[in-house]
Amino acid sequence: MYSGAMEVLAKIHSVDISSAGLSDFGKTTDYMKRNLARYVLGAFLQFKTLNMSRHYPDFILFKFFIRLLL
Repeated sequence: MYSGAMEVLAKIHSVDISSAGLSDFGKTTDYMKRNLARYVLGAFLQFKTLNMSRHYPDFILFKFFIRLLL
């Protein structure tokens, strides 16, 4: 069962985006940067909502990473 799913994923990832007409569908660069920024921003908002920054002084580092990534 799982090997079939892996085969399908391998076939999907082997598709040439340009020849399939999907080159203008979504962003094609900075995948890791966008996802890391989304994660850090989500963590920041969660900590801010829970008012945990006073319990975790190192949380200031999240703000630093957000500025680097955005």
